[in-house]
Amino acid sequence: MAPFNEAESHRLRSLAVTLLSHELRTPLTTISAAVEILAITLEDPALNADRRDFMLIISQGVKQLSSIIDELLLFSEVEQNATTETPVRRVDLPQQLRDVLSSLSTFIEAKRLHVTLQGLADVQLETVPGKLSEILLQLVSNAVKFTPAGRSFVVRASQIDDDIHVEVSDTGPGLSEEDCAELFTPFHQAENPMRRHQGGLGLGLYLAQRLARSLGGEILVASRLGEGATFTLVLPCLSPMAEQNLALQERLQQLEEEMLQAQHNLMVLSEQRTIQDEALVALKSQLWEQAQRLQRIPHQVATRTAQLERSYSDAVRGLSAALGLRSPHLHGHARRTAAYALTMGRELGLADPEIPQLGIAALLHDVGSIGLPDGIVEPHAPPEGVSAIHLQGHCRTGADLVAQVATLQDVAPIVRAHHERWDGTGYPDGLAGEAIPLGARFLAVADAMDNALCDFPYRPGHDLDTVIAAIAAAAGTRFDPTVVAVFLRLAERGVWAAAVAQYPAPGVLDDTDLIL
Repeated sequence: MAPFNEAESHRLRSLAVTLLSHELRTPLTTISAAVEILAITLEDPALNADRRDFMLIISQGVKQLSSIIDELLLFSEVEQNATTETPVRRVDLPQQLRDVLSSLSTFIEAKRLHVTLQGLADVQLETVPGKLSEILLQLVSNAVKFTPAGRSFVVRASQIDDDIHVEVSDTGPGLSEEDCAELFTPFHQAENPMRRHQGGLGLGLYLAQRLARSLGGEILVASRLGEGATFTLVLPCLSPMAEQNLALQERLQQLEEEMLQAQHNLMVLSEQRTIQDEALVALKSQLWEQAQRLQRIPHQVATRTAQLERSYSDAVRGLSAALGLRSPHLHGHARRTAAYALTMGRELGLADPEIPQLGIAALLHDVGSIGLPDGIVEPHAPPEGVSAIHLQGHCRTGADLVAQVATLQDVAPIVRAHHERWDGTGYPDGLAGEAIPLGARFLAVADAMDNALCDFPYRPGHDLDTVIAAIAAAAGTRFDPTVVAVFLRLAERGVWAAAVAQYPAPGVLDDTDLIL
């Protein structure tokens, strides 16, 4: 895919902000309304039977938010070519299609759709099961979404020469030629994103196409307005990765046969007691080479583990980068804040798991600002004019978003509390003293330092000496005195002066800083 020019990149960023704002606001509004009505039912015992329905609405809203975050993370991984490599295996295509339809059965039954399966007998191929499953899920869910209630769609599988074809044909409204040409562009929507009838970020078909191409295949689309659409997944029966895998298996089998032959030769020579010195030396050399190959296996496993850890840290960076689509200032601010907070944390002697938790929390501490109005995310007036409800809301929203990721449960409290004050006058919960998570206390100082140094439309950034003096004066009221003492100790050694000399470059973070 050709790189986007500057105008196209700007359009995609604007569209991403619009979609994210709309898609996040919809489930949040649903959850908020359901919680308010649930509170009313608690006051009236006669409404006990309705509570289950409202709890289900809340659960569905949370799942929708989680799905949006999962789609953003997958988009980030695909864009950075960081998807986890999994082994190539023989795949039972009919079973995979049945599993996908089963996972969507609730939506199919709700719309009373009729599904016709054709040509599914004994269709198998060698590929990566997880990627194929994700592609099929996107294509079938797209048909479920756009097929009118009470109508039908067809899923057809066939083998043509050395390729497998999977066709998904719906009876929906169809697509124009212009939409077909742009269909696999990220964030593309056939309808106005603020007035469309179907939800979604417009990433599903783009991600499916990228995954299909990674398997050596392609997704084709044929459609006319008013005549539905047919999406055809074309995959080689034997993917490039499968061919490499078979070659490696053949080489491994050859090595095993060579090993068995070498062992047999040794046994024969031992029994005959006619071994010549040169033959024995050669045989020992073969065995030594085999042993060296086996000894390299642990190193290969360690290398693969390191790659997976880097993929995890890239996923965290991807979620932070999503905020950059909303505000370039916040993206750079987050990275500098993370570097400052980690510097103080190490000075105090923090180690695992506090250090990676602190680094991730700093990168994501303003992720809740995705849902804030433009004038607050990119302020053009002093903060005194900003609604306290908006400011406090970004702490709660950010913590709720982070908490949806199972591995970041311990990071969410730090994100929520980074605007609490040592004297208990902060927000959103009014925590005081050591009731504030330690990571949040470091983050509060780092956040204040970077904000004070930054230039804003309504004021220039302060010089470093002024910032250091202001933070020192706030010890015991706004900030934890112990953290301020660490901050001042680093200032005396010139650490902050060196950091400010590089401003506004982001702080340097190692991958190990972000691995839990």
